[in-house]
Order: sequence, then structure tokens, then C-alpha cells
Amino acid sequence: MNRLNNSLTIKSRLLLMMLAVSLISSLIIGFLGWQTGRNALDHAIESQLLSIRSSRAYQIETYFDRIFAQTRTLAEDRMVVNAMQSFRVGYGEALERTLTPEEYDAIETYYADAFLPRLSVGNAQGNLLIRFISQRQVANYFQYHYMVNNQFPVGQKDELVLSTSDTTTYSRFHEFYHPIFRNLLYEFGYYDIFLIDLESGNIVYSVFKEVDYATSLTEGPYSESGLGILASQIRAQPERDKVVVVDFRSYEPSYGAPAAFVGAPIFDGNTAIGILALQLPVDEINSVMTGGAGWATDGLGETGETFLVGSDGLMRSVSRRYIENPAELSAVLRSNGASDLQLDNIDSFGTTVMQLPVVSEAVDQAFSSVPDTILSSSYHSVPVLSSFERLEIDGLDWAILAEIEQDEAFRAITDMQRRLLLWTVSLIMMVAFAALLLARGFLRPIEVLNESVKAINRGDETAKIDVTRSDEIGELGESFQNMFTNLREQRAVIETQAEAEDALLNRVLPDNLVERFKAGEPIADSFQQVSLVFIHLHGFSALSNKRTPYEQSALLDTIYTKFDEIAATFEMDRVKTYGETYTAACGLRTARLDHSKRAVSFSKEAIKSFMGIVAQYDLNLSLQIGVSAGSVHAALLGNEHLGYEVWGEPVNTANRIHIAAAPNTVLVTDDVKLRVETQFGFTAHDPILVAGAPAITVHELILESTGDTGALKRETGPLSRTTRDGGTGK
Repeated sequence: MNRLNNSLTIKSRLLLMMLAVSLISSLIIGFLGWQTGRNALDHAIESQLLSIRSSRAYQIETYFDRIFAQTRTLAEDRMVVNAMQSFRVGYGEALERTLTPEEYDAIETYYADAFLPRLSVGNAQGNLLIRFISQRQVANYFQYHYMVNNQFPVGQKDELVLSTSDTTTYSRFHEFYHPIFRNLLYEFGYYDIFLIDLESGNIVYSVFKEVDYATSLTEGPYSESGLGILASQIRAQPERDKVVVVDFRSYEPSYGAPAAFVGAPIFDGNTAIGILALQLPVDEINSVMTGGAGWATDGLGETGETFLVGSDGLMRSVSRRYIENPAELSAVLRSNGASDLQLDNIDSFGTTVMQLPVVSEAVDQAFSSVPDTILSSSYHSVPVLSSFERLEIDGLDWAILAEIEQDEAFRAITDMQRRLLLWTVSLIMMVAFAALLLARGFLRPIEVLNESVKAINRGDETAKIDVTRSDEIGELGESFQNMFTNLREQRAVIETQAEAEDALLNRVLPDNLVERFKAGEPIADSFQQVSLVFIHLHGFSALSNKRTPYEQSALLDTIYTKFDEIAATFEMDRVKTYGETYTAACGLRTARLDHSKRAVSFSKEAIKSFMGIVAQYDLNLSLQIGVSAGSVHAALLGNEHLGYEVWGEPVNTANRIHIAAAPNTVLVTDDVKLRVETQFGFTAHDPILVAGAPAITVHELILESTGDTGALKRETGPLSRTTRDGGTGK
């Protein structure tokens, strides 16, 4: 029988199998297949919605965690504290200043022509002028000089740096601090940044100079606004490190558009002197919730979307239907009873945030039960499959919903039922008389082949296709085995080459630039806030005369590997090593507000670890370290020999001052000391003289005792504290 079975062709055996299938077996298999498939699809649909919802929830919560951390860090930054002090002084100088009748008329004209026409309110213009134009002279003074008498158009008032008409010291403070705050705003994507006097509640500074600029938040039209509420809460109980957030609500200075605010008190020592407030950009939240308008690629199909809802039942992110077809959504909402005012506000503000109510069972359960996925109705009255959970954001009571219309969600199940019914009927007609003749012996070789292929597919390197037959199945098994053997060999070669290329790139470039280089992107960047560290191995040249090249390279490798480990701890990047000099930077890979603190901490740890190496190997070496900060440029240069180069004045400064450092000391520039003087101690140091340029003011970092650093001095002589361009400073 086996000899006869092995001699049959695949076609012959297929004919025998078709005769072996019975009617009852077909019905049972069809039903089980339908039941299993339906359950699997149901689970897959719910899992897809749950996965998208969880991902979006994590992104939103992470976004607010980042905003809170940025707010807390900025409020504690010495620059912000100094700016708050300066603007308070400058603002106070204008308390008794008055405007001419012509200047006051210009303010009225600005409100009447530039502000009120865009404000969606239904009162008479005369009444609005009385309501919005401040009755306080100081507010009128600053609004005239920085908002009205500003040559830049509405929406670009931030481009004015120096007001030539403002004769108070405020103008000089504004000229100094405004570019910094403006860069912060664009760097982190805020809508606006405010500085508010804690005692008076006056807005003494804002980046964009809207009509709330220079007004009081304790009285007037903005005292009950979101910004006014935020200021009131912080003024009532200012606490260090406490961040307050106020949910979206209509904000008239932004022409009635919804706005949310986050803020923290500013302390000078132990005294609260002001408030740092940030107006949050709704676009960032919308980008997260819409996945950059990539609903289909995210698995939400033609009708699925994710959105945020507040406990008041109003949307906190934009609707997909509004983005794709606002006219259709408006018609649906109108048919569902929406008012003309509601629809006009959605069109006027260009968003559904705080304008579109969501009334559904899913929303009710989102705020009253655990996360779940249920059948519900959407905000446009269509049956949907809705997955929801309540977000964990301090100060905000929001929920996230991921929804897809039921018809689309279960379309795959409906199609499967239709196809399965058709297949079952066809199978019954074809094999009704063949079920009894199915032979188990025929299926076994196919099962063996299938199991072997699956094992190889799972990555089992030891799996083999062991089908020893002389028919087509045997030939197929042998072909599969040969194919997989070739694929393994090719994959091994490709992986080896890829690893070698990646290792080479990681040696040349910071890790955040490797992918850009692989994509063929030109690498040339400017960085506004970077701290640079230059380390010189003093005494290595003399030591190299006594050691072989192998011993020298091994020693350098030990030292620089240790420096790399320390740099990674403080999230710094090695820029370059050339001989006995090691350079690193903080701020190239990721923008850091505390880049100078990290650079100084790295320098201290480098000296500490280096002294351990010196003691271990009995070396007559020491470190000279210079730290500077500022704006630099960086690019990948060269074709045959790649090199990541960093240049700029801070690079030159760090290079000059590190050679002037005494053994095992750290010299820092003035601006580095200013950034970190609250965390580290410094002693005075003679200025560094540079030929043809002003002297460089430096300070010596106070270090813990690192042992006897005078040995090298006694043997090599004292180091000069004067360096010239192109000189070594030794």
C-alpha cells in the first residue's frame, strides 16, 4: 500500500481526497470556522481600538508631563527670575506716564479696526470700546508703545524688539529679554508666554502683545478669563515647584478662540515675585489626536477617530469629520438640533474644541467607570464601537475616546459570513460523495512540510524540512530546504555588513544623526544653547616618549572610554578626540535648559574618575578643562573621510581657556558661571589674554579634594595662564 501511495501523483491523491470529504464534516468545519473567525475578528477590532486609544492617551499624558516640567524649569531659571525683576521695575516707571490725546485716539482706532471686527460678540462697538480699552494709564502707555505704535501687523507684533518711542528703562529690558523668550516660544511651540507681577496681578510682559498685554488680571475684562483664573489661583497660594493648569475656555484677547493656560510662581530666593504663564497651543493636541491626519494608516479606516472630551461634555480636540468635511458635519449637526450660534462659532474659530458637545453612553461611562469598549452612539448620532478611558492629568478632567462606525467595524465579519456561506455551499456540492475516501497518510507529509516551514518562519535556525518522498511533495520539500539555506546565508552576510556599517557610523556621528545620514539627509545644523567641554591630558606628550605606541593607545582608550561613560550619564555627546585632547558637548542631540549644569557636572566627574586611573596606573598626568556655552554650528564634512565638525565662538573660547587651566582644575566662562552658580562654587581667576581680542573672563570651579595635584607642577613647571591664538598655553 505504501509503495502504491508513494507512486501516485499529487493530482491522483487530490482526486482521492476530494472523494473522502463528507457532508457532515463540511458543515461542522464550516460552522467552527465561522465561529472562530467571528470571535477572532471581534477581538482584533476591539484590540485595535484599545491599542490606538492607549497610545493616544499615553502621548497626551506625556505631552502634559513635558509641559509641566518645562514650566517648572523655566520658572526656576535665573534668566526668567531676572527678567521678572527687570520688567517689574520698568513697568513701575510708567505708572505716572500719560499719553497725548492723539496717542489715545490711536489706541481706540486700533481696537475698533484691528481687534473688535475679529471678536465674535454681539454687542455694540461703542460699548465694546469702553469694556476692553483699559482705564489705567500704565496699560494704555505700554499698549500704545508696543502694540499700537508697532510697525508689524497683527499676529506679528512679537517681531518688535526695541520700542524707540518708549523712554522708560522697560525698553532696554525688552530689547535684552524679548529675543530670548521669543526663541523659547518657537523652540517649544507655545502660543504665548506671559510674565505677571504676583503682587499687583499686572501682565508686565508677553511675547505676542495681544490686547491683554500690560493689563491687570485682578480687575477689568480679563479677571475672569482662563489667564485671570490661573493668576488668581497662584497668587492665593504660591508654592515652589507647583504648576497650575486651567482648562480650555473662550479667551477674548485671542478673538474668543478657546485657550488653555499653565503657569507656576517665580521665586527670588524665598520670595514669590511673579508668575510665569504659558498659553498652550491647541494644534499640538490636535496633531496627537489625529495622528497627523493619518487615520487610515493608524488602523481607523474611513470613519474611525480619536478625540478628547471634558467632564462638561465638550470636545477638547478637533473632530475628524470637521477636518475632512466641515459642511457635511454642519448639516448633520443642524439636523440634530444644533443652534445657529453653535455652528457659527465652529466655523468662525475653525475648530470643534469647546464648541461641540458629545452626548453618549460612552462619555458617561468614561467619567464614571473603568476603561472599556462598548457599542454607543457618536456625537453625530451614528452607531459606533467606542473605546474610552479617563486621562490622568493633574488639574484636567478629560477622557479619551477612540470610535469607529459599527458598519465599518464589523464589515469584515459580514464579508466573512457571506464568503463562508458561499464556500460551504460550493464545498458541499463538490465533495458530498468524496468524504469517506480521505486518507490520513496523504495529509501527513503536507503537515510535516507545513510544520517545518512554520518553524523556519519563526526563526528556528535548527529547523529542517525532512520530507523523504519521491513525488512532488518531496521535490517541493527539497526546494524549500535549499531556498531557506540560501536565505540564511544571505541574511548572515547582510547582517554582518550592516553591523559593520552601523559600528563605523556610531564612531563618527552622535547617535541621533545616524538615521539622518542613512536617509541621505545633509547634516548641517545650528544650535542656540550648547555647552562645550575641552579636556587636555597634560603631561601625555612627555609620557609618550617612554611608552610604545600600543601602550599609548591602550591608555588613551581606557581614559576616553571612561569619559564616554560619564558623558552618557549626563546626556552629553563626544564631539571629537585628537591626540591628547577630548571634546564633548551638551545640547547637540537634545535641547537642554540645564546644558551648562550637565557640562560642569561632567567635568567634575571626569576629574574624579581620571584621578582613579592615574592612581591605578601610577601616571604623572593631569587634566586641564575649559567649559564655555553659546550658539554653535555643526556639520558632517568630507566624502572619503567623514568627520562631524563643530565650530563657533564658544568652541574657540573653550579651546583657549582649557589650556590656561591649572592641573586638575576647571575654568568656566562668565555665562556658564551665571547659569550654574547656584549649584556650584567658584573662585576668582585671572582673565585669559588673547592676542588681538578682548581678555576672556573666567572662573575656577571649586572641586572636592582629588589628591596631590602639585606633582606635575613640580616636575613640569607652572602652567602659563596666558594663551594666544594658535598657541598651546603651556
